Amino acid sequence: MNFARHSCWILLAFTACSTGKVATEPLGGTDPTSEIQQLEERLSASKQQEKISLLAPEATRRTGQSLERARDLHARGANNDRILEETARASRELEQARKAAATSGTLLSEVIAARTEAVNANASRAFRTDFNETDARLLEATRAAEEGNLRVAQESRPDLLKDYRELSVKGLRETHFGESRRLIERAKAEGAEKWAPKTLASAEAKLQEGDQLIARSPEDTHALQRASSEARSGAELLLKVTRASRSAQKGRTEDMVVALEKQRMESAQLGQEAEQQKQRISELQKEQQANARYRQVRELFSEEEAEVLRRDGELIIRLKGLQFPSARATIPSKNFPLLRKLEQALALFPDAREVTIEGHTDSKGSKAKNEALSEKRANSVKEFLASSETIPQTELKVEGKGFSEPIASNRTREGRKQNRRVDVVLLTETG
Repeated sequence: MNFARHSCWILLAFTACSTGKVATEPLGGTDPTSEIQQLEERLSASKQQEKISLLAPEATRRTGQSLERARDLHARGANNDRILEETARASRELEQARKAAATSGTLLSEVIAARTEAVNANASRAFRTDFNETDARLLEATRAAEEGNLRVAQESRPDLLKDYRELSVKGLRETHFGESRRLIERAKAEGAEKWAPKTLASAEAKLQEGDQLIARSPEDTHALQRASSEARSGAELLLKVTRASRSAQKGRTEDMVVALEKQRMESAQLGQEAEQQKQRISELQKEQQANARYRQVRELFSEEEAEVLRRDGELIIRLKGLQFPSARATIPSKNFPLLRKLEQALALFPDAREVTIEGHTDSKGSKAKNEALSEKRANSVKEFLASSETIPQTELKVEGKGFSEPIASNRTREGRKQNRRVDVVLLTETG
């Protein structure tokens, strides 16, 4: 009897796996908000890093459906067990997606690499229809692999590899030489073969050299950029020479027109280079000034008081030492010295285009309550800064982020402590 029961359990488990259905059990005592947030992060990471949407489309779709049901139940205030049952289902389906993606990724590794090259060559935009059609056939292959039909996936490899590689070549040709090709065609339409045959031959030779370079060394980005620039210059010269020769006075040959046009282009190039040099010097000076101010801000705070970060034109002062009483937005007087230092830091950036005070919380409690609390805390910091009259209150923005932007896991006490914070974000020209 025990053996029969055990055999039955194995059979049921195998059947569930082979049909794609996943056994689920709620994780009692777990916070649904935290579970949903963690699942969203894991799903997003798996899509980006493991390409599960492409390599395991069906399992990824089921994961998304279960996660959406969990979100809906949570929004309607359903029982925690019902929500956690869906998050458990989504978690297991995500693991199935990752395993299926690993299998497909190994089987179709060359195809995936060729697809990545085509994307990098801008083929997904320049030749969207052809690219999407090839992607649709790749999805058919990965769906077949998900269902265990590896033979279909294997048989699709040669054609997929060939099509993605052709798209990559077409993408590179369009990205680097498409505009030059169109300029040459325009010049031909305006009579280049009659009025500027030598310049036309030179321009077309540069295009041919570009095509040969793509066939020979498609990964040599610097060489492609140089060839692209030379082809563009040759095509522009052709168009100018064609128009000038056609309208020139009697006796002016193509060679004379070419010489004059080259002189003009060289003069314009010298002026452009001089202007670019001035701009580089100006940008370098701004960067040096920004670096000096950044160091000054860092030196204002101890490691326990604040962390100072730079990110894409932003300076972020993360007030680690600013602690509020539980569920309250009143700033304790012991934090006043820290906020005085914040005032000094902001005074170093009078040209900041925008200053935003962001309140953040951990994931305990509802989304609405946390957003309201985080906004109140950010407002408290704003009011403190405005009270000193060193910074006009109208120049300070406030945002209550709630638990939407964690910097650590909400599953641990230390992680939740890190997430309960106030960030002051300065938008500057140089960061």
